[in-house]
Amino acid sequence: MKRLRVFSMILIMTSLACYTTTAPPLSGTPENQPTVDQSIAPEAIVSTVTIQTASVNSSASTLLYISGTTHIESKPQTWPDVDAYLAFLQQVTALGMKWSVGADIGWLEGEPRAAELIQASEALGVQWDVHTHSPQDRAKAAYLITQMGGHPNSVVSGMLVSEFDAIGPQTYQGFTWTPQVLWGGTNCPGHRPGCDDLAAGVWIPLSAEQYTTHNPSGQYIRVGGGTHQLEDG
Repeated sequence: MKRLRVFSMILIMTSLACYTTTAPPLSGTPENQPTVDQSIAPEAIVSTVTIQTASVNSSASTLLYISGTTHIESKPQTWPDVDAYLAFLQQVTALGMKWSVGADIGWLEGEPRAAELIQASEALGVQWDVHTHSPQDRAKAAYLITQMGGHPNSVVSGMLVSEFDAIGPQTYQGFTWTPQVLWGGTNCPGHRPGCDDLAAGVWIPLSAEQYTTHNPSGQYIRVGGGTHQLEDG
Protein backbone atom coordinates (compact mmCIF):
# COMPACT_ATOMS: atom_id res chain seq x y z
CA MET A 1 0.00 0.00 0.00
CA LYS A 2 1.31 3.37 -0.90
CA ARG A 3 1.73 5.69 2.02
CA LEU A 4 0.12 9.05 1.61
CA ARG A 5 1.75 12.13 2.96
CA VAL A 6 -0.21 15.30 3.40
CA PHE A 7 1.53 18.58 3.79
CA SER A 8 -0.59 21.56 4.65
CA MET A 9 0.33 25.03 5.53
CA ILE A 10 -1.51 28.20 6.10
CA LEU A 11 0.29 30.95 4.29
CA ILE A 12 -1.07 34.40 4.72
CA MET A 13 -4.01 36.58 5.21
CA THR A 14 -3.22 39.83 3.55
CA SER A 15 -4.33 43.06 5.02
CA LEU A 16 -7.32 44.43 3.45
CA ALA A 17 -6.56 47.12 1.01
CA CYS A 18 -8.70 50.05 1.93
CA TYR A 19 -9.40 50.37 -1.76
CA THR A 20 -10.56 53.77 -2.82
CA THR A 21 -13.49 53.74 -5.13
CA THR A 22 -15.86 56.61 -5.13
CA ALA A 23 -19.40 56.77 -3.84
CA PRO A 24 -22.59 57.43 -5.69
CA PRO A 25 -23.53 61.13 -5.57
CA LEU A 26 -25.00 62.19 -2.26
CA SER A 27 -27.75 64.71 -1.74
CA GLY A 28 -26.75 68.31 -1.35
CA THR A 29 -25.13 70.95 -3.46
CA PRO A 30 -23.10 69.85 -6.50
CA GLU A 31 -19.85 71.10 -5.06
CA ASN A 32 -20.29 68.80 -2.04
CA GLN A 33 -21.14 65.72 -4.04
CA PRO A 34 -18.45 63.09 -4.45
CA THR A 35 -17.97 61.93 -8.00
CA VAL A 36 -18.28 58.34 -9.18
CA ASP A 37 -15.39 56.96 -11.17
CA GLN A 38 -16.78 53.82 -12.80
CA SER A 39 -13.31 52.79 -13.93
CA ILE A 40 -12.12 52.12 -10.39
CA ALA A 41 -12.58 48.54 -9.28
CA PRO A 42 -11.95 46.96 -5.85
CA GLU A 43 -8.45 45.65 -5.40
CA ALA A 44 -8.25 41.88 -5.19
CA ILE A 45 -6.60 40.84 -1.93
CA VAL A 46 -5.45 37.33 -1.14
CA SER A 47 -6.65 36.35 2.28
CA THR A 48 -5.75 32.78 3.20
CA VAL A 49 -4.04 30.01 1.33
CA THR A 50 -3.83 26.31 2.12
CA ILE A 51 -1.70 23.97 0.05
CA GLN A 52 -2.19 20.22 0.20
CA THR A 53 0.18 17.78 -1.49
CA ALA A 54 -1.38 14.37 -1.26
CA SER A 55 0.84 11.50 -2.39
CA VAL A 56 4.40 10.50 -2.91
CA ASN A 57 3.45 10.06 -6.55
CA SER A 58 4.95 12.96 -8.49
CA SER A 59 1.93 12.99 -10.79
CA ALA A 60 -0.46 13.85 -7.94
CA SER A 61 -2.19 17.21 -8.21
CA THR A 62 -1.71 20.06 -5.76
CA LEU A 63 -4.78 21.82 -4.40
CA LEU A 64 -4.58 25.53 -3.70
CA TYR A 65 -7.33 27.06 -1.55
CA ILE A 66 -7.59 30.84 -1.67
CA SER A 67 -10.03 33.21 -0.02
CA GLY A 68 -10.15 36.99 -0.11
CA THR A 69 -11.48 39.81 1.99
CA THR A 70 -12.13 43.53 1.66
CA HIS A 71 -13.79 46.15 3.83
CA ILE A 72 -15.70 49.36 3.33
CA GLU A 73 -14.89 52.39 5.45
CA SER A 74 -17.33 55.02 6.74
CA LYS A 75 -16.05 57.90 4.58
CA PRO A 76 -18.33 58.31 1.52
CA GLN A 77 -15.42 59.16 -0.78
CA THR A 78 -14.06 55.64 -0.28
CA TRP A 79 -17.30 53.76 -0.95
CA PRO A 80 -17.32 51.40 -3.92
CA ASP A 81 -19.73 51.78 -6.79
CA VAL A 82 -22.33 49.13 -6.02
CA ASP A 83 -22.68 47.84 -9.58
CA ALA A 84 -18.92 47.64 -10.15
CA TYR A 85 -18.33 45.96 -6.80
CA LEU A 86 -21.08 43.42 -7.36
CA ALA A 87 -19.64 42.62 -10.78
CA PHE A 88 -16.24 42.10 -9.14
CA LEU A 89 -17.72 39.73 -6.56
CA GLN A 90 -19.50 37.82 -9.31
CA GLN A 91 -16.18 37.34 -11.11
CA VAL A 92 -14.20 36.07 -8.13
CA THR A 93 -16.93 33.78 -6.80
CA ALA A 94 -17.48 32.35 -10.30
CA LEU A 95 -13.85 31.22 -10.14
CA GLY A 96 -14.63 29.32 -6.94
CA MET A 97 -12.98 31.85 -4.62
CA LYS A 98 -14.48 32.47 -1.19
CA TRP A 99 -14.83 36.15 -0.25
CA SER A 100 -15.85 38.22 2.75
CA VAL A 101 -16.70 41.89 3.18
CA GLY A 102 -16.57 44.03 6.31
CA ALA A 103 -18.69 47.19 6.36
CA ASP A 104 -18.33 50.07 8.80
CA ILE A 105 -21.25 51.92 10.36
CA GLY A 106 -21.09 54.94 8.05
CA TRP A 107 -21.60 52.83 4.92
CA LEU A 108 -24.32 50.69 6.47
CA GLU A 109 -26.27 53.78 7.51
CA GLY A 110 -25.51 55.98 4.51
CA GLU A 111 -25.36 53.83 1.36
CA PRO A 112 -28.88 53.71 -0.18
CA ARG A 113 -28.11 50.40 -1.90
CA ALA A 114 -26.42 48.68 1.05
CA ALA A 115 -29.21 46.13 1.49
CA GLU A 116 -29.15 45.35 -2.23
CA LEU A 117 -25.41 44.68 -2.20
CA ILE A 118 -25.55 42.61 0.99
CA GLN A 119 -28.35 40.37 -0.27
CA ALA A 120 -27.00 39.98 -3.80
CA SER A 121 -23.48 39.18 -2.56
CA GLU A 122 -24.69 36.65 -0.02
CA ALA A 123 -26.53 34.89 -2.84
CA LEU A 124 -23.09 34.46 -4.43
CA GLY A 125 -21.70 32.92 -1.23
CA VAL A 126 -19.99 36.09 0.05
CA GLN A 127 -19.86 36.45 3.84
CA TRP A 128 -20.16 39.70 5.80
CA ASP A 129 -17.67 40.40 8.58
CA VAL A 130 -18.05 42.92 11.38
CA HIS A 131 -15.66 45.81 10.70
CA THR A 132 -15.88 48.98 12.81
CA HIS A 133 -13.36 51.54 13.92
CA SER A 134 -15.21 51.98 17.22
CA PRO A 135 -15.24 48.71 19.20
CA GLN A 136 -18.59 49.58 20.77
CA ASP A 137 -20.21 49.65 17.32
CA ARG A 138 -19.64 45.99 16.47
CA ALA A 139 -23.04 44.74 17.65
CA LYS A 140 -24.70 47.68 15.91
CA ALA A 141 -22.97 46.85 12.62
CA ALA A 142 -24.01 43.21 12.90
CA TYR A 143 -27.56 44.29 13.73
CA LEU A 144 -27.76 46.59 10.69
CA ILE A 145 -26.53 43.80 8.43
CA THR A 146 -29.32 41.53 9.70
CA GLN A 147 -31.89 44.30 9.21
CA MET A 148 -30.85 44.45 5.57
CA GLY A 149 -31.40 40.74 5.08
CA GLY A 150 -27.81 39.67 5.69
CA HIS A 151 -26.19 37.21 8.06
CA PRO A 152 -23.10 38.66 9.77
CA ASN A 153 -20.47 36.14 10.78
CA SER A 154 -18.44 36.07 14.00
CA VAL A 155 -15.27 37.71 12.60
CA VAL A 156 -13.83 40.84 14.19
CA SER A 157 -12.52 42.41 11.00
CA GLY A 158 -9.83 44.77 12.24
CA MET A 159 -8.92 45.68 15.82
CA LEU A 160 -6.27 47.16 18.05
CA VAL A 161 -4.27 44.54 19.91
CA SER A 162 -4.79 46.59 23.07
CA GLU A 163 -8.55 45.93 22.79
CA PHE A 164 -8.14 42.18 23.13
CA ASP A 165 -8.91 41.86 26.84
CA ALA A 166 -12.19 43.76 26.41
CA ILE A 167 -13.50 41.74 23.47
CA GLY A 168 -16.71 39.87 24.16
CA PRO A 169 -20.38 39.53 23.19
CA GLN A 170 -22.24 42.80 22.58
CA THR A 171 -25.94 43.58 22.43
CA TYR A 172 -27.66 46.28 20.39
CA GLN A 173 -31.44 46.76 20.17
CA GLY A 174 -31.94 43.32 21.68
CA PHE A 175 -29.61 41.70 19.14
CA THR A 176 -26.54 39.95 20.56
CA TRP A 177 -23.44 39.43 18.47
CA THR A 178 -20.69 37.09 19.69
CA PRO A 179 -17.16 37.27 18.22
CA GLN A 180 -15.12 34.12 17.64
CA VAL A 181 -12.38 34.99 15.14
CA LEU A 182 -9.96 37.95 15.15
CA TRP A 183 -8.47 39.32 11.93
CA GLY A 184 -6.49 42.41 10.99
CA GLY A 185 -4.81 43.38 14.26
CA THR A 186 -2.69 46.51 14.65
CA ASN A 187 -0.49 47.67 17.50
CA CYS A 188 -1.38 51.35 17.10
CA PRO A 189 -4.12 53.34 15.32
CA GLY A 190 -3.74 53.63 11.58
CA HIS A 191 -1.41 51.72 9.32
CA ARG A 192 1.76 53.65 9.99
CA PRO A 193 5.09 51.80 9.69
CA GLY A 194 5.46 49.40 12.59
CA CYS A 195 1.77 49.46 13.52
CA ASP A 196 0.48 46.35 11.77
CA ASP A 197 0.73 43.02 13.54
CA LEU A 198 2.71 40.95 11.03
CA ALA A 199 2.57 37.66 12.92
CA ALA A 200 1.54 34.75 10.69
CA GLY A 201 -0.47 31.69 11.60
CA VAL A 202 -3.49 30.71 13.65
CA TRP A 203 -3.47 30.77 17.44
CA ILE A 204 -5.48 31.78 20.51
CA PRO A 205 -3.91 34.85 22.17
CA LEU A 206 -3.28 34.75 25.91
CA SER A 207 -3.85 38.47 26.53
CA ALA A 208 -3.25 41.91 25.07
CA GLU A 209 0.16 41.96 26.71
CA GLN A 210 1.03 38.43 25.56
CA TYR A 211 -0.85 38.53 22.30
CA THR A 212 1.42 36.15 20.38
CA THR A 213 1.43 33.55 23.18
CA HIS A 214 -0.91 30.65 22.42
CA ASN A 215 -3.51 29.87 25.07
CA PRO A 216 -5.06 26.41 24.45
CA SER A 217 -7.89 27.17 26.87
CA GLY A 218 -8.62 30.59 25.39
CA GLN A 219 -11.71 31.66 23.50
CA TYR A 220 -10.87 33.83 20.48
CA ILE A 221 -9.03 32.50 17.43
CA ARG A 222 -6.52 34.88 15.89
CA VAL A 223 -5.78 34.58 12.18
CA GLY A 224 -2.47 36.32 11.52
CA GLY A 225 -1.80 37.69 8.08
CA GLY A 226 1.98 37.83 8.19
CA THR A 227 3.62 40.38 5.90
CA HIS A 228 0.54 40.46 3.65
CA GLN A 229 2.67 39.36 0.70
CA LEU A 230 1.86 36.07 -1.04
CA GLU A 231 5.48 35.43 -1.97
CA ASP A 232 6.46 35.43 1.73
CA GLY A 233 4.12 32.56 2.53
